[in-house]
Amino acid sequence: DSQLQKDAKDIIALHVMAIIYSRIKEDAELAGKYELRLDQANREIASKLAERLEKDAATAPQTAAFLLKDAATAWLEADDKPKALAAAKKSAASPPESRTGLVYYWRDGLGDVFLATGEPTLAIPHFEADLAATDRPGYKERTAKKLAEAKAAAAKS
Repeated sequence: DSQLQKDAKDIIALHVMAIIYSRIKEDAELAGKYELRLDQANREIASKLAERLEKDAATAPQTAAFLLKDAATAWLEADDKPKALAAAKKSAASPPESRTGLVYYWRDGLGDVFLATGEPTLAIPHFEADLAATDRPGYKERTAKKLAEAKAAAAKS
């Protein structure tokens, strides 16, 4: 608790206190308060990361698509779906990721963000392209599940 007096947003101290009050002292009320503070601190860190990634993308055209995808993921972690969707759309509109070994992760990440932000029709082409481009069994199975989920969600809307 003395560490939190020095830095009220210390992630490690908040996590430790949440564990102590939830598992050892079994005080659900205090555990909940620490968990809430931890969640807020994590969202703040994710927001700062997303902002930095967007700034970096503006100065790095060759890697902008991937950086913007990462920014979109960070905005999701910050619980800001509108900014996540905007960053994902900007990434999708950028020159596509072309570095060997990263194309799959770029498309997969964009598909995940579009799906999480309620835009399954935007996710579908990314998952389809991934499915067509990969021959790795684990990736194919995982992507096929995500594609089916996106198609089902798109059919409902």
